[in-house]
Amino acid sequence: MRLNVNHSKGMHIVFIRLLLLVVTATLSTLSFAQPDVTNPPANSTLAGTKQVFSWTADDIDVERWWLYVGTSPGSSDISNSGDLGTSTEYNVIGIPVDGTTVHTRLWYFNSSQWRYTDSEFTAAMLDDVQTPAMTSPAGGEMLVNGRADFNWADNNTAVNYWWLYLGSRQGHFDLYNSGPSIRDKNSVTVDQLPTDGTLVHARLWFRTTANGWQYTDYTYGTTDDEPGCITNGGLAGDTGLKTWCWNDVPVASGQPGVDTHFSDRQLVIDAECNSYQVTNQRDRLRFRLDLNQPPASWCTNAYNFRAEVRTAPWRINHENGTEEWFGWSYTFGDEYIADKENPWALFQVHEGTVGESPMVSIAASEENGPGSGVAGELHIVNATGEPFNTYDATGVVPTAGQKIDIVVHVVWGDDNTGLMQVWMDGEQVYSEQTRTVHPFNPVGGNAKFGMYKWWWRGQQGVQDSLDLGIDHMEAFMGPLRILTRQVDDPDYLKNSYQAVAPR
Repeated sequence: MRLNVNHSKGMHIVFIRLLLLVVTATLSTLSFAQPDVTNPPANSTLAGTKQVFSWTADDIDVERWWLYVGTSPGSSDISNSGDLGTSTEYNVIGIPVDGTTVHTRLWYFNSSQWRYTDSEFTAAMLDDVQTPAMTSPAGGEMLVNGRADFNWADNNTAVNYWWLYLGSRQGHFDLYNSGPSIRDKNSVTVDQLPTDGTLVHARLWFRTTANGWQYTDYTYGTTDDEPGCITNGGLAGDTGLKTWCWNDVPVASGQPGVDTHFSDRQLVIDAECNSYQVTNQRDRLRFRLDLNQPPASWCTNAYNFRAEVRTAPWRINHENGTEEWFGWSYTFGDEYIADKENPWALFQVHEGTVGESPMVSIAASEENGPGSGVAGELHIVNATGEPFNTYDATGVVPTAGQKIDIVVHVVWGDDNTGLMQVWMDGEQVYSEQTRTVHPFNPVGGNAKFGMYKWWWRGQQGVQDSLDLGIDHMEAFMGPLRILTRQVDDPDYLKNSYQAVAPR
């Protein structure tokens, strides 16, 4: 009997141990089989103020999702997605850029109850934090035909909510109230605005976790004038007439590797050392260099010295004989001062060899510099000859607020086949049969328009300008027209001034 009892007891113990093993294995399986954020990877460093978080169900039957993002575990002070239904991703804005820990709590509804998993990330560490601002249209611009595309940027401020008012008086919203529809957006198109010349007041609201709601104000004029230009661009190698009107071409930020291409990748922004140095201004592009604005974290230089738009793709390598016409207007800012110490270029064509000068350019000279020696006078510069560049004065010395219509005609070639002609405000200021390609790389290149002040790369050039009271530069470019022809075109070398001339 004792043997029977002991045997029964032993079997009972074995059964309990087996049961514990099964339960433990089941719990272990459950602990690994659970939804979690998969992108970005847990414990990784985030890129900036915005991030799309995505996740998978990991074989769990999930009916609904919900995401918290906060500065402490389980908090949602950065973002609270609300019920996402079956969506497995969510765009979070307003993430700090101070290197702190960011916490996510991914809620999922399973088996009639809410459960969650937590993850941690490291915020980016950025030092170029500026006040959020409207990037286009700029304050004071005209809104045409009762319609406007408003664009804004957080400038690395951790904005987690946007709201826009448009009103007939400052701070009012009788013309437009975005409501929460633009919460995580950076642009909106507004129709049914006035067209009678009255003012439109914009108030761009933005909220941050640290400071709550704040705003910036802007004022615009209105008109019912029809824009007389329609964008029909093309790549640098495409032949025929290519036109960019800007009022229907959203411009990129200028941050390398992010979104520098625009207009179907036909154009590229070259900006150093900040994003948004080139912005839309209705039917114009605005170029701005500001020595008071610190360089962005992605830039290796200390100052803002380049704000340009160039043709694409880069290193187009036009064959000798290719003919091009360029036409645009260039307006100098109301605070423009001719720099007696530092030259700068507003137009150049470069074939891409690192360390070499552009083949041809239009540049404003320094005092006693090559050419006329007149500070600020525009010169036609040709760097293709040996051993020296040539500087031909145009007689044009721009002043603050002045608008100049420019047309350039070039045939890419050597001493016998090359040609360059330039008109300013309808008068021909330069015409030479001359070499227009470098001997070491005899091809035509990519055109660049805007501002390139190379002496602002270094402290001495910057200080020389500051001593003259110059701490920024601003200019505006009207619609751009480029006509490209090959030698077999029936209209090759035909006078095409009117095809590209500013209207």
